[in-house]
Amino acid sequence: MSTKEKNELLVLKQKQIESLKSRYPTIKEIAKESTYKIPLLGGIQLVISLPIYFPNSPPAFFLESGDGQTLSISPPNNWTPQTNLSKMIMEYIEYYSKNPPRFPTSQYSPPPTYYNAQQQPTQQQSPKGPPPPYSPGTTTTNVQTTQQQQQQQQQQQQQQQQHAIPSLPTAFPELETKTKEELLELLQSDDLEYLIFSLDEVSAMSVEKENLELENQKYNVAIEKIQTEITETRSNLDEQMGLYQQLKSECQEKMDQRKAIEQKFSSHAVYTKLSDAVNDSESVSDNLAQEFLDGNMELKDFKKQFKEKRNIFHSRSARKESYSKDMNIHMMSLNATEYIGRTPPQNPHFDIIYQSDCFISINKPFDVCIDGDDREHTVLKFIENRFPELKGLVRFANRIDYATSGIVLTALTKEATNSAMNLFSSRETKKEYLAIVWGHAHPVYDGNNNTEMTIDSPIAEMQDDPTNFKMVIGVAGSTNAGRASLTKYRVLEHGTLNGKAVSKIQLFPHTGRRHQLRVHMASIGHVIVGDETYGDKDPLTPRMMLHSWKLMLPFNKLKKKDKHHSIGTLNFETIDPFNQIINNTETKDNINNENNSIVERK
Repeated sequence: MSTKEKNELLVLKQKQIESLKSRYPTIKEIAKESTYKIPLLGGIQLVISLPIYFPNSPPAFFLESGDGQTLSISPPNNWTPQTNLSKMIMEYIEYYSKNPPRFPTSQYSPPPTYYNAQQQPTQQQSPKGPPPPYSPGTTTTNVQTTQQQQQQQQQQQQQQQQHAIPSLPTAFPELETKTKEELLELLQSDDLEYLIFSLDEVSAMSVEKENLELENQKYNVAIEKIQTEITETRSNLDEQMGLYQQLKSECQEKMDQRKAIEQKFSSHAVYTKLSDAVNDSESVSDNLAQEFLDGNMELKDFKKQFKEKRNIFHSRSARKESYSKDMNIHMMSLNATEYIGRTPPQNPHFDIIYQSDCFISINKPFDVCIDGDDREHTVLKFIENRFPELKGLVRFANRIDYATSGIVLTALTKEATNSAMNLFSSRETKKEYLAIVWGHAHPVYDGNNNTEMTIDSPIAEMQDDPTNFKMVIGVAGSTNAGRASLTKYRVLEHGTLNGKAVSKIQLFPHTGRRHQLRVHMASIGHVIVGDETYGDKDPLTPRMMLHSWKLMLPFNKLKKKDKHHSIGTLNFETIDPFNQIINNTETKDNINNENNSIVERK
């Protein structure tokens, strides 16, 4: 078939479909330009199926009952592309309205207009009704007989819980035989309403309306009950919220009292009181001695009183010394990572790397806390002492361990803190660390990706650690599986430190677990030098050799409505603190080419 013939055929098909839709407003399009349904009386549907080459090829017709049974009707033999489909369907509707089919045994066919006389059955026909237009061989009955098909029907019926609204009738045989005068008389009388409501479809609609109203009443009762429950629940919730606020206020008051008591009876306060008591008793005994030397006291009285005062002095001194030892042991158990074997710096040096209205970046010294009221030197105290106007405004966007040195970013507004924290939580930031580890790690990085190594091991809390501080590699499938953690690293150079083999490495943490870099390096047998938590204590090591070297924050990756989006990308970098630490034996130094002038080669 040529393109021109296809176009002409498509035009004819569209005209037939438009005529069909215009004549039957209740028609339903099941498949576009292919399958249609027209409702008949008694819940029956006339199904019209248009083939691909319609109208050159005749349509197929089916009758479908309300419970899904179908009768397949063969098309007329005298079909031509010029046959009026709408007119044919009207005769179908009239015929089957007067002769309702019986499913599934009865056989039906098109009205007599499209009947081919050569195929008429030989049985006797009723003179009043249209003759059966087919021979038995031209009609097929599709009856679902298998158990599986019956089950499918039952499932479909169970799923279709919605109310089926009956369709309005397309023809009124009771009125077709009446004259114009009889119709006008009927319009003026009350019989018209009776006639309309006597129709099966209208009666079904009325019943369906009453059923829907009853169901709506049931739903309204249920809704009112639920609304009452919601109101009661909201009232109880408001009451509980008020109680919560009251308890919260009382709790805060108790916390304030506890804090005051802790400050009053803290280790430092108790130690100060003991020291004052020792000094007082020593001062009293010294005054007695001076009075005796001045001749203002008899020897007998002096011996008696001086002995009593010195006993008090020695008792208080012993108590002070014992308390001091207990306090030191307690502090060491709580801070075993940094305090055992190493003394915090007396005058740590802080560097300001970057400063703006929103952020301040600090190069934190090793063995210095981020904050803490009981610490003499902290990052927070340094900033507030340097910039008194910022007191109470400083917030930390990231944190590093007490023993780790390097970049700490602080935000000066709540919005800036949220923006930076969003970048950290979404892992858009890039962090780089430098470290010295024990042993010669391999391979030495040569600029190729195959020499950049990856550690992909979960990290979990050590369950038997009394300090709840140490971390371990998690065990898959156990109760201590841990959280996914990923670290990449490059071995920059090999050398020695205090006569022992060491390696300088560059670390790229892709996740941010507690002690991640320290645990990962220890897990592959290369403990970070000076890490007394995951390695041995070495009195010759002045610090833990882990440094936060570079930090990149791409604020331009935030949403445009974020007020800090316009900042763009912030890059922070400090000097390399391990530039002159190790004696170098193998150099692949990708950090600072100036190292070649200061290392001692073997």
